[in-house]
Amino acid sequence: MYQPDYNELVQSWNKTLEVLAMFAKVPVALIMKVEDNVISVFSKNDHLENPYNIGDCENLDGSGLYCEHVIKTQKLLSISNALVDENWKDNPDIKLNMISYLGLPISAGDATPFGTICILDNKPHSYSEPVIKLLETIKHSFEAQLKLLHQQKQAFEQLQFEELATLIRGIAHELNTPLGNCITAVDVANLSITNTQQSLENKSLGQKALYKALETMANTNELLTRNLTICAHKIRILQDLLYTKAQSSKSPFSLKQLADTLTNHLTQPLKDTNAKLEVSYSPSKSEWPC
Repeated sequence: MYQPDYNELVQSWNKTLEVLAMFAKVPVALIMKVEDNVISVFSKNDHLENPYNIGDCENLDGSGLYCEHVIKTQKLLSISNALVDENWKDNPDIKLNMISYLGLPISAGDATPFGTICILDNKPHSYSEPVIKLLETIKHSFEAQLKLLHQQKQAFEQLQFEELATLIRGIAHELNTPLGNCITAVDVANLSITNTQQSLENKSLGQKALYKALETMANTNELLTRNLTICAHKIRILQDLLYTKAQSSKSPFSLKQLADTLTNHLTQPLKDTNAKLEVSYSPSKSEWPC
């Protein structure tokens, strides 16, 4: 599954939060992210009085955090002094001396909740209209970036789906003919067996008819064996390709091993065409990787 690369995003947001904190004259500016009922510090400003670290997390439901209220209501929350507010005087952030709060919800690119953007202060603070407007502007900017990441994720997954569909069509095309031959062979064998059984029941099975039935079953057996071998060969190639793709592109490998693998893959198809394959190389004392 495609996972967005948030590293560059976090670095950019950290710098934006630095500016936000300086403009609002607060020690703390945070982006909180919610995932699987866990809320964590996703991005933060760098300040000596900021007690939060990226990755700090809490269970969301029932946490009593300022941000829990913002996420659940999807509305602005402004608290100038939690110590004198009956609804907030016992919230967990007071243990870190964060007694004032201003926060807004942030939506992910698919309109589901991403988390919050908030600023906090260790002293009573009534947030001005310009500060609120700046917080709203930054919120919309971050949401636009998240939407772009979501669109990139959708495009990547669509491309993967198309590649998988192409692969499946290719496999189906490669296997349809030998499998069709197998089905035909089974039908012919079943018909021969049915006719032979009827002749036995009617006591009319002659030696010539028996030989002909045995010859038919031998031919169908050979046809089944050849085509099932082709199917197994094609599936083995697919397995090798998938295994190789899963490995690091920089993994060393032996040219001898590569030659042996290709030879094994080509042996049966060339046998059916009466072609001959010869591979020669000069073995050395050590196998040198590419």
